[in-house]
Amino acid sequence: MKACFRAKTIDEQIEALSPTPEGRLPSASINARLIRDLSLVYNHPSYAQHLEHSLAQVEQRLKARQIQQGNVAASAQQRAQSSLLASLPPARKREQPRRTPSAPHRFATALGSMAAVLFAALLVGSFILLLTHAHQTGSGRVKPENTPATGKQVGPLTYIHMFDATTGWAVNNNTNRILHTTAGVTHWQDVTPAVAGRSSIIAGTAFFNPSTAWVAVIEGSRLFVYRTHDGGQTWQKASIPDRIGSSYHMTFLNARVGWLLVGNVVAMDQEAVDVLQTRDGGVSWKVISAFNYNLYFNNPAGFQNPTGLSVEGHKTGVSFVNETTGWATASTAAGRIAWLYITHDGGVSWQQQSIPEPPDAFQEWETLPPVFFNATDGILPHIFLFSSASQTLNLYFTHNGGASWSATPAVSPSATAGTLTTIPDGAIDFVDARHGWFASNTFNVKSYQYLNSTVYRTSDGGQRWTHYTIRLNADITMIDFVSQTQGWAIDSAQALYQTTDGGQTWTKVRPTVA
Repeated sequence: MKACFRAKTIDEQIEALSPTPEGRLPSASINARLIRDLSLVYNHPSYAQHLEHSLAQVEQRLKARQIQQGNVAASAQQRAQSSLLASLPPARKREQPRRTPSAPHRFATALGSMAAVLFAALLVGSFILLLTHAHQTGSGRVKPENTPATGKQVGPLTYIHMFDATTGWAVNNNTNRILHTTAGVTHWQDVTPAVAGRSSIIAGTAFFNPSTAWVAVIEGSRLFVYRTHDGGQTWQKASIPDRIGSSYHMTFLNARVGWLLVGNVVAMDQEAVDVLQTRDGGVSWKVISAFNYNLYFNNPAGFQNPTGLSVEGHKTGVSFVNETTGWATASTAAGRIAWLYITHDGGVSWQQQSIPEPPDAFQEWETLPPVFFNATDGILPHIFLFSSASQTLNLYFTHNGGASWSATPAVSPSATAGTLTTIPDGAIDFVDARHGWFASNTFNVKSYQYLNSTVYRTSDGGQRWTHYTIRLNADITMIDFVSQTQGWAIDSAQALYQTTDGGQTWTKVRPTVA
């Protein structure tokens, strides 16, 4: 199975609302998406008592952004955001806290907690990190845009999952549309399920093959999972009672057996999780591991969950190698810990699994779900802060079905003086155990202006890397490859690019919908 990694949360949408260095405000589509998500978060009937935790995270991110820009005084846009948040009425007491997910792109979560460190460090000097274990370097190329195809423009794409050069799926989270193609990335069909209500929001997706997919949708105060086996021409609907969350992670082992993590932020750097399973292809879902909210809120400091998933960290996903053995992963800023939990009973109970720690990790850790290429061989991506100015990628491999993991040499993208380099969790992809890619983005620390991106490629399972520096219209948020040469990338402006030479040359493409 091809690897693909992604995630995002609502407070990162607000982070994206800061003006550009030239004072330009973000696009109306970003604002509209944020307002809709905030409205859903607050008005959800099952939203919990602790809405203030999400707002506190928003406030911290805004303050961190001001520090990064070297301007403690809030900008006009930030004051407007503060006014918006202050204008919300007090949170109503409800059963569980809820946040709404957004498009698949996650910026480095360490920036909030480490902003003060960044600021102080940059005052006394600059950080220069050398690329390690790269046997070839070079400049990539962005070719002029292809002649637009005739037809209606698809609009921004936030996620793409291709199975070959012509067949695949895409998501537009701004308009909550599901797209399908059998004619390449320039020609799509809108196959969105007929959901109830205009306020419905796509909460999660699982694209199993060119014809089979599942889509989790929030409709009012209910969560539903739609399924299709004919490429989206028809959909069937299953209700998930009493399970509305702030994040959703769905995975399928085969066309029958799948899992759904429903997460809720309960405190800073803490997320409670319920685990659901289906054994009939999504016709019905059963809660197999439930979080005890009453016990937690009665004693948060002393809360113990010995057989369930830990409340610590923000969950990044779940995956299974067979019907009994699987993993859940998370990101955390709470010291040197690789958040990796394993189950041997299909998700009913979980235990922490240890992996070798990188020797030079700074603080922030983000572990992504492992992807298996067969019953024994798999890859586990791990992103951490090598310094306060750069993220580093560690890849762990297993050849015994995940019983143990061994690390490849860490890859640290270069960060020159006054710059910051990040690795989006959606920008890591492998087509097999040897051939893979990841992308990093470089920004000016003071202005947070996008400078360039670097695409890394390995053909020996992460032992050595070739890299190409390119500049798109905006920073890369995700990549998707189907072969050693054919792949695609989406930037934060939600533009789509294509490569046919393994990542050295990129061409912007303009998709249309029939």
